[in-house]
Order: sequence, then C-alpha cells, then structure tokens
Amino acid sequence: MPQLRHLIFFDSILPMPFAAIQNLQTLCGVKNFTFKRKAIEMFPNLKKLKVFYHGKSREKWAKYCLYNLVHLTQLETLEVRFSCLSISEETPFPASFALPPKLKKLTVSGCTLPWQDMAVIGSLLDLEVLKLEYDCFTGSEWESSEGQFPRLKFLLMEGLRLVCWRAESSHFPCLEQLIIKCCRQLEEIPCEIGDIPSLQLIEVDRVKKSVIDSAVLIQEEQRSLENDLLHVRINSE
Repeated sequence: MPQLRHLIFFDSILPMPFAAIQNLQTLCGVKNFTFKRKAIEMFPNLKKLKVFYHGKSREKWAKYCLYNLVHLTQLETLEVRFSCLSISEETPFPASFALPPKLKKLTVSGCTLPWQDMAVIGSLLDLEVLKLEYDCFTGSEWESSEGQFPRLKFLLMEGLRLVCWRAESSHFPCLEQLIIKCCRQLEEIPCEIGDIPSLQLIEVDRVKKSVIDSAVLIQEEQRSLENDLLHVRINSE
C-alpha cells in the first residue's frame, strides 16, 4: 500500500498502520483516531482529514492526542467533529493548542472551545473556508479582532448558542459569503459586516427576526452607497 493516496471510510475505527503510507493525501470517515506522534509520522503528506469522536465523557478526549494535529504540516483541509453523551464543558483541546499552519478549509463541531481560542483559528494565514457548527464554541459573546482571518472567504455559523457578535469590516477583509443557520439566540449581524468590499452574500436560515432585519438593513445601506453586489438570502423553516 505504499502508493495509496486516498482512504475513505464510513464511521470506522482505524488501527495504527504497520508501515508508513508516505503518499497518503486523504483520510476521511475515521472514528476516535489517536494522533500519537508515531501515527502522525505514518502519513506525513496528508492534505485532507475528516475525523469524528464519540464518547460518554469529555474528560476522555485527552487520550486522542489532538494537540499533535499541528504536526500534520501539509494538511490543507480539516474536519473534526465531537459528540458526547455528557453535558460537561470539558474541551478536547488543551489550553495551548495549535492547528496545522497550511490549513485552507476548517470545519469544527461539538468541541466546546471558549471564544477566546478563536484567535488560534484566526491566525491561520491561508484559511479560506471556516465552518463553525453545533457548540464548537461556548459562551454568549464573540468579539473578533484586527489582524485575524486575512484570507477568509467563506464563513458558516450553524447551531451556535451565540447571542452577541461584535465585529468590524477589517476583521474579515476578504469575506465573500456569510451563512448563518440555526443560531436561534443570536440578536443581530454586526452592521459593519456590510462594509466588507468583497462581501457578495449573506444567507440566514432559522434565526430570530432581528437577525433577518439586520441582514436586510445591511443590504439597504449598501444599495444606498450604490453597492449592488451584495445579495441577501432568507430561508424559512
């Protein structure tokens, strides 16, 4: 199997490989995989990774060594999802974690990180697509910062318990699409988002009326400035 490039499973537990798969580029559908340094060395050229973790107690997450993901230096696409039967706020990532530096696409779900850890994601210089899904962050307020997300083009926020989002247009200088779904506690979209020159689409689905109103207001303000490039899409249940 030394020439194997793509491994795609469906919710499967993958044992430690016996020999390095130097040419492996895609590993998808793996459940509860432990990223020990030895495992990382087995596929040094991995570019796409999709993993899923399920357990009864969040305190067990540490055994999967997710802090070693940073050593997948060629990784460009990462999708990591967590599902737990307990209600504990224990996060699967350590306090001082890092992510692979070349990431272009990132999806996170269920990892209950504090919003201040968004700085780790925002520091990824090549990140273009970010999908934040279902309790990937905890806390009612997210305040983005200057100098983060320099190349982000697509942002999905789905199933978050976010109430207040504070942002400036300069915080997402290249954003083209903003999709907000099932964020039922969110009060509004920051009006400054409309001032992003590259923004083409705001889509909202199953949100408060105040969020819909803020999206429409952003579009109206941009039209008053003769910006007809921004479209607003409103989906109902």
